Amino acid sequence: MAQPADILILNGRLITFDPAQPAAEALAITGGLITAVGRTEDIRGLAGPGTRVVDAGGQTVLPGFIASHGITGLHLFDGNLYQAELLQELADEGRAACRAQVPFHYKSFDPLDRFEEAAEMRRIYQNDMVWTRNVKMFMDGVSESRTALMLQPYPGTDHVGDAVFEAEHFTQACIRADAMGLQIATHAIGDLAIRRTLDGYEAAQNANGKRDARHRVEHIEVLDAADLPRFKALDVVASFQPGHAPFSGLFPPEGMDAVLHPHQRDHAFAWQDMRESGARVVFSTDWPVMAVDVMPNIKAAVAPIQLDGWPDQRQGLMDTLESYTAGNAWVEFSEGRKGQLKAGLMADIVVMSHDLEALEPAALDTARASLTLRGGQVTHEG
Repeated sequence: MAQPADILILNGRLITFDPAQPAAEALAITGGLITAVGRTEDIRGLAGPGTRVVDAGGQTVLPGFIASHGITGLHLFDGNLYQAELLQELADEGRAACRAQVPFHYKSFDPLDRFEEAAEMRRIYQNDMVWTRNVKMFMDGVSESRTALMLQPYPGTDHVGDAVFEAEHFTQACIRADAMGLQIATHAIGDLAIRRTLDGYEAAQNANGKRDARHRVEHIEVLDAADLPRFKALDVVASFQPGHAPFSGLFPPEGMDAVLHPHQRDHAFAWQDMRESGARVVFSTDWPVMAVDVMPNIKAAVAPIQLDGWPDQRQGLMDTLESYTAGNAWVEFSEGRKGQLKAGLMADIVVMSHDLEALEPAALDTARASLTLRGGQVTHEG
């Protein structure tokens, strides 16, 4: 006889992101793993005397959000050995609410030999709660302060922004990190910063050979049209933060008007253009620059405000949810372990307060997580 489940979630509207079973009503959790997914009438029979039964009440049930609130996982983007030690200590003491990927922050003044520290972090931290396998670099600043690195000067100035890295140093850093099997994530907001980042990733491919690297570019706020197809061609992941866009409704929309030329809007915050190009797209909140709550960002992506002079980049709900769950599991090389509601995967799950598919897009930010599980353990309820 099968072991009784620890937890059953019944009467839900499950969005599984499992192509073999994209929708279901219920699931069972045993020993921190999802052990069954299916119809409520079938899953109910897996209860035992000590099983907790959760009635989802017809609301959405999803894989846990990664890098967001109703959170089960974080992708940190400023990290070092000390930070990883602290997070591991919290995890060992049972005080960590979520899993954390901690990068090695490689700075523009660092010699290439510092990547050995990244390799040491990767060697030490390779568990389900804290792990390191990537490096983070910054290519420029931000548009509003005119420090994002642009192909042409900001309107009314002769200033193109501030380069954090010299192009050759960045390229050599990419080649070294890639040769060591490290994943690279680079902050690049301006169109010249994005181009130099892609140039560095391309140089790494040419030097080391093409592999399943999943290097990513963070933000991609002002993109030159010539560089759009390079993401797909180089298998580079586009990582966007929907809340940063002037049409997100989260910030005053006029903030970008003074720092962009009209033609630069054509591929600014180009979420949908990037999807249609065939590149892989993931989303995050960019905490602590913005609130960590994911739902306002989901609303920003699905129901952006319409501004004159800005292209329509609105996202489908399923694409957006995938980019916060299964997509973020994939980009951290954890597909097959989490990011789907599927038997055998980690029980990182969120039960929402609403049926997200039935909500008006403009009301998505009214939904919240009513129950969050990380490895079958309740980390949030209420």
